[in-house]
Amino acid sequence: MSTTAEVYVPWGDRPQEKATQTSKDAGLDFSYVCGAAGGAAGRPIECTVEARRFGSQAYGMLLATAGLPPGADVDRASLGKLIDEGTIARYELEPDRIVFYLWPWNAEGMHFTFRFTPRYAIHAKAAPAKLEDYYNPDLNVVLAPQTYSVSAGAQPPGLTP
Repeated sequence: MSTTAEVYVPWGDRPQEKATQTSKDAGLDFSYVCGAAGGAAGRPIECTVEARRFGSQAYGMLLATAGLPPGADVDRASLGKLIDEGTIARYELEPDRIVFYLWPWNAEGMHFTFRFTPRYAIHAKAAPAKLEDYYNPDLNVVLAPQTYSVSAGAQPPGLTP
């Protein structure tokens, strides 16, 4: 006998850009926003991540996952700069998301930006964004997937549509 289980998360009609999760002793604030309004293929889109842990004497690494739309070329130079400045410890780039490894040293948390460039016109949702305490994965915040509407933009020289 086999059993099938389905999981459904109702995201609602409105995009969610910020959320807070609390537990008995600590909590997380998380925000992930990309300036995708009026986006066009070949033009960079800037994204902002804000992550903060609060309460108790909580300390340790946070994992911030930022969803990406299909066909996104992430500006690795902007990610390298974040590592060089000590803003992030490291990152893992996957086809539909970036996972940032964060060590927040103060109560204000982390605030940083990165860029990606859409390769082609799309209307799609990205993967959900998530912030979790590495040592306490039950303490996490999940944001609804962001929808990207990217127009075709200008064709590079030498290409015909």
